[in-house]
Amino acid sequence: MLDAFFGLKQRKLRQSSHSNRNSRISLGLGCPNRRASVKCGREAVFIALESRALGFFVVVKLGAEADKRGGLGLSCQATVSFKLYYTKMAEGSVRLPARWRTLRQKIGPPAGPVILVWDLGVRAFHWSLVVAVSIAAFTGFVTSVTALEAHLIAGAAIACLIVSRIVWGALGSTHARFADFAFGPRAVLAHVRGLITSSAGRHLGHNPLGAIMVFTLLLVLATIVGTGIVALGGMFKQGPLAAFVSFATGRWWLGVHNALAVLLLTMIAMHVAGVAFESRRGRENLIGAMITGLKTDVLHVSKPPPVSPQTLRAAVILLSVGCTVVIAVYTLAARPVPGLPAAKLDPTYVQECGACHFAFPPSLATSTTWEAIINGLDRHFGENASLDSATLARLRTYLVQNAAEHFDTLAANRLRIMDPTEPLRITATPFWRRAHRAIADQVFADKRVGAKTSCGACHHDATSGLFAPQSIKLPEEIE
Repeated sequence: MLDAFFGLKQRKLRQSSHSNRNSRISLGLGCPNRRASVKCGREAVFIALESRALGFFVVVKLGAEADKRGGLGLSCQATVSFKLYYTKMAEGSVRLPARWRTLRQKIGPPAGPVILVWDLGVRAFHWSLVVAVSIAAFTGFVTSVTALEAHLIAGAAIACLIVSRIVWGALGSTHARFADFAFGPRAVLAHVRGLITSSAGRHLGHNPLGAIMVFTLLLVLATIVGTGIVALGGMFKQGPLAAFVSFATGRWWLGVHNALAVLLLTMIAMHVAGVAFESRRGRENLIGAMITGLKTDVLHVSKPPPVSPQTLRAAVILLSVGCTVVIAVYTLAARPVPGLPAAKLDPTYVQECGACHFAFPPSLATSTTWEAIINGLDRHFGENASLDSATLARLRTYLVQNAAEHFDTLAANRLRIMDPTEPLRITATPFWRRAHRAIADQVFADKRVGAKTSCGACHHDATSGLFAPQSIKLPEEIE
């Protein structure tokens, strides 16, 4: 049993006499998993606090001692136990409620003393990974593409956590090291047979099946991060691989990325089920153990000698790796990206076409589409938009040379597939309709947007032809 004791002297109180009666108060704390008990005795007041969810029990003893001047000094001593239901109350002063005593009897007696198993590095990694994966899953499966920035931040956090866990797996404390749970096939099969026959023993660290899950989760997470970087570079022309990956390659790897994400959710469900099963089988709170780091010691089993963590060495390695990765990422991201449209539109094109509607970047349609539009300006969507021959020739050359087939952006690849019934209307393409299906017609009719063709109202980089998800923002009044 691991208990922490501390004493605290409070200010002295003046009191002529104290009560000789014993009294007890038991009250709930607004949650069935938390409860407080108070007992007043002749010499002390005992306060017991229990959190079943977090797995701790706290006993506070308030004692009174007379000082030389006849005053009453108030002392405080607290006993904190992180092994649920097994704390022995000093002098029998505080008793657990009946329902807790019944549950303790069902759980059974402790198998041994409580010891620290999971160090702070393991616990911080575990719960940080839970948060990062939750954000990545939510922004990937639930929200729209506009949450890409949060998705990328979560992915970067996952990558950092994986690297830190690998380093800590080599330099951490005893049970944090991979060598502690690197079981061979025979050990895994023996553990499975033991589970089937209900004879499997307990492990202080990860058991063989848990070890497989740990290594597999790290591998799957690393692969998800890697495929995400490839997809980001190919589809959105962002990140360190933007200069090296085509749209087609990035789109293929995005499919792998999504499939692995579904696999990850399945593995997480299996992991949670395994924790629940092992908690019941081993009669211990494994979730609480990952919060406090404490588990019941396994007696009569040979254990490896304790290994001290090499914190400073791990910090130096992580700092070196981090600096190297940051420099590499910025160096690669600074390389020119092929397949991007020109940063600025032709002034003549903007003047002539932008006078009536948003001047679409030429990379949003094929040269065939632009030729058809130029040849039909006298009946341009119900209007006569004819131009003089010199201006017409200039626009024709500019639009054909900068058409979609010359670029490799997402918009250029997807919007070039036109609707056969409306081959000249960009807003009628299948991709445009799918991407905007959640936007109500009232939004497009709002004066702050104007029409479906007013791309610049919501896409702040529309004139570049990139249409990055991070640049999408509806006008504040419409939001």
